[in-house]
Amino acid sequence: MNRFEVVIDPRQYVRWDATHGFQPVELRIDGVPLLDLVRAVEERILAGEADPPEAGRYLGLPATPELARDLMQPTPPAQFGFVIGPDHFCVGGTIVLGCACGITECWFIVVTIEVGDETVRWSNIRQFHAADWEYGLGPWVFERAAYERALREPITLVT
Repeated sequence: MNRFEVVIDPRQYVRWDATHGFQPVELRIDGVPLLDLVRAVEERILAGEADPPEAGRYLGLPATPELARDLMQPTPPAQFGFVIGPDHFCVGGTIVLGCACGITECWFIVVTIEVGDETVRWSNIRQFHAADWEYGLGPWVFERAAYERALREPITLVT
Protein backbone atom coordinates (compact mmCIF):
# COMPACT_ATOMS: atom_id res chain seq x y z
CA MET A 1 0.00 0.00 0.00
CA ASN A 2 1.05 3.55 -0.65
CA ARG A 3 0.83 6.37 1.89
CA PHE A 4 -1.28 9.47 1.15
CA GLU A 5 -0.86 12.77 3.00
CA VAL A 6 -2.43 16.19 2.74
CA VAL A 7 -0.18 18.99 4.00
CA ILE A 8 -1.02 22.64 4.62
CA ASP A 9 1.94 24.98 4.76
CA PRO A 10 0.85 28.54 5.68
CA ARG A 11 4.05 29.86 4.05
CA GLN A 12 2.65 28.72 0.69
CA TYR A 13 -0.44 30.95 0.91
CA VAL A 14 -1.10 32.49 -2.52
CA ARG A 15 -1.93 36.21 -2.42
CA TRP A 16 -3.27 38.14 -5.38
CA ASP A 17 -3.63 41.39 -3.49
CA ALA A 18 -4.08 42.59 0.08
CA THR A 19 -7.48 40.90 0.48
CA HIS A 20 -7.62 37.98 -1.98
CA GLY A 21 -5.86 34.64 -2.23
CA PHE A 22 -6.08 31.02 -1.13
CA GLN A 23 -4.27 28.33 0.82
CA PRO A 24 -3.16 25.46 -1.42
CA VAL A 25 -2.67 21.95 -0.09
CA GLU A 26 0.28 19.74 -0.88
CA LEU A 27 -0.66 16.17 -1.76
CA ARG A 28 2.08 13.67 -0.89
CA ILE A 29 2.47 10.11 -1.99
CA ASP A 30 4.84 8.03 0.12
CA GLY A 31 6.19 11.25 1.60
CA VAL A 32 6.97 12.87 -1.78
CA PRO A 33 4.96 15.88 -3.00
CA LEU A 34 2.88 15.00 -6.05
CA LEU A 35 4.09 18.24 -7.62
CA ASP A 36 7.72 17.04 -7.38
CA LEU A 37 6.84 13.72 -9.04
CA VAL A 38 5.01 15.50 -11.88
CA ARG A 39 7.75 18.13 -12.32
CA ALA A 40 10.46 15.47 -12.67
CA VAL A 41 8.53 13.69 -15.43
CA GLU A 42 7.67 16.92 -17.25
CA GLU A 43 11.31 18.00 -17.21
CA ARG A 44 12.15 14.78 -19.10
CA ILE A 45 9.18 15.17 -21.46
CA LEU A 46 10.08 18.78 -22.30
CA ALA A 47 13.86 18.34 -22.58
CA GLY A 48 14.96 19.43 -26.02
CA GLU A 49 11.74 21.25 -26.90
CA ALA A 50 12.34 24.52 -28.73
CA ASP A 51 9.93 26.63 -26.65
CA PRO A 52 8.56 24.43 -23.87
CA PRO A 53 6.14 25.46 -21.15
CA GLU A 54 7.66 25.49 -17.67
CA ALA A 55 7.72 21.96 -16.24
CA GLY A 56 5.71 21.41 -13.10
CA ARG A 57 4.07 24.83 -13.11
CA TYR A 58 1.17 23.93 -10.84
CA LEU A 59 -0.32 24.78 -7.46
CA GLY A 60 -2.00 22.51 -4.99
CA LEU A 61 -5.76 22.54 -4.81
CA PRO A 62 -7.40 25.06 -2.48
CA ALA A 63 -7.82 23.93 1.12
CA THR A 64 -11.61 24.01 1.14
CA PRO A 65 -14.26 21.93 2.89
CA GLU A 66 -15.04 20.39 -0.53
CA LEU A 67 -11.53 18.94 -0.93
CA ALA A 68 -12.39 15.63 0.75
CA ARG A 69 -15.44 15.19 -1.48
CA ASP A 70 -13.57 16.25 -4.61
CA LEU A 71 -10.74 13.74 -4.13
CA MET A 72 -13.22 10.86 -3.77
CA GLN A 73 -14.95 11.26 -7.16
CA PRO A 74 -14.37 12.35 -10.76
CA THR A 75 -14.42 16.07 -11.52
CA PRO A 76 -17.58 16.84 -13.52
CA PRO A 77 -16.49 17.70 -17.10
CA ALA A 78 -18.18 21.11 -16.88
CA GLN A 79 -15.74 22.03 -14.09
CA PHE A 80 -12.70 21.50 -16.32
CA GLY A 81 -13.31 25.02 -17.59
CA PHE A 82 -13.38 23.86 -21.22
CA VAL A 83 -16.10 22.37 -23.38
CA ILE A 84 -15.16 18.73 -23.95
CA GLY A 85 -16.86 15.79 -25.57
CA PRO A 86 -17.81 12.57 -23.81
CA ASP A 87 -14.82 10.80 -25.38
CA HIS A 88 -12.19 13.33 -24.20
CA PHE A 89 -9.27 11.51 -22.57
CA CYS A 90 -9.78 13.36 -19.26
CA VAL A 91 -13.46 12.48 -18.75
CA GLY A 92 -13.67 10.46 -15.56
CA GLY A 93 -10.54 12.12 -14.19
CA THR A 94 -10.17 14.14 -11.01
CA ILE A 95 -8.17 17.36 -10.86
CA VAL A 96 -5.28 16.96 -8.38
CA LEU A 97 -3.00 19.89 -9.33
CA GLY A 98 -4.12 23.25 -10.68
CA CYS A 99 -2.48 26.01 -12.66
CA ALA A 100 0.18 28.18 -11.02
CA CYS A 101 -1.75 31.26 -12.18
CA GLY A 102 -4.26 30.54 -9.42
CA ILE A 103 -7.08 29.46 -11.73
CA THR A 104 -7.14 25.74 -11.09
CA GLU A 105 -8.81 24.87 -14.40
CA CYS A 106 -6.34 26.74 -16.61
CA TRP A 107 -3.46 24.20 -16.82
CA PHE A 108 -3.99 21.12 -14.68
CA ILE A 109 -3.25 17.49 -13.86
CA VAL A 110 -5.94 14.84 -13.52
CA VAL A 111 -5.87 11.25 -12.29
CA THR A 112 -8.39 8.44 -12.33
CA ILE A 113 -9.54 7.78 -8.77
CA GLU A 114 -11.26 4.48 -8.03
CA VAL A 115 -12.83 4.19 -4.59
CA GLY A 116 -13.36 0.66 -3.29
CA ASP A 117 -14.60 -0.63 0.04
CA GLU A 118 -11.07 -0.97 1.45
CA THR A 119 -8.83 0.98 -0.93
CA VAL A 120 -8.55 4.12 -3.06
CA ARG A 121 -6.57 3.73 -6.28
CA TRP A 122 -5.00 6.54 -8.32
CA SER A 123 -3.96 5.77 -11.89
CA ASN A 124 -3.68 7.23 -15.37
CA ILE A 125 -2.16 10.59 -14.43
CA ARG A 126 -2.40 13.07 -17.30
CA GLN A 127 -2.12 16.72 -18.33
CA PHE A 128 -5.45 18.06 -19.62
CA HIS A 129 -3.80 19.95 -22.52
CA ALA A 130 -1.22 17.33 -23.49
CA ALA A 131 -2.75 14.01 -24.49
CA ASP A 132 0.61 12.74 -25.74
CA TRP A 133 2.52 13.28 -22.47
CA GLU A 134 3.15 9.91 -20.80
CA TYR A 135 3.81 10.30 -17.09
CA GLY A 136 4.37 6.65 -16.19
CA LEU A 137 3.51 7.41 -12.56
CA GLY A 138 1.41 5.11 -10.40
CA PRO A 139 -0.82 3.36 -10.01
CA TRP A 140 -0.93 4.12 -6.31
CA VAL A 141 -3.17 2.24 -3.91
CA PHE A 142 -4.07 3.73 -0.54
CA GLU A 143 -5.86 2.19 2.41
CA ARG A 144 -9.25 3.90 2.25
CA ALA A 145 -9.62 4.70 5.95
CA ALA A 146 -6.16 6.32 6.05
CA TYR A 147 -6.87 8.22 2.80
CA GLU A 148 -10.13 9.61 4.16
CA ARG A 149 -8.44 10.50 7.46
CA ALA A 150 -5.70 12.40 5.57
CA LEU A 151 -8.39 14.40 3.77
CA ARG A 152 -10.30 15.17 6.98
CA GLU A 153 -7.23 15.89 9.12
CA PRO A 154 -4.49 17.47 7.00
CA ILE A 155 -1.04 17.96 8.45
CA THR A 156 -0.61 21.67 9.16
CA LEU A 157 2.98 22.83 9.30
CA VAL A 158 3.89 25.35 11.99
CA THR A 159 5.65 28.45 10.73
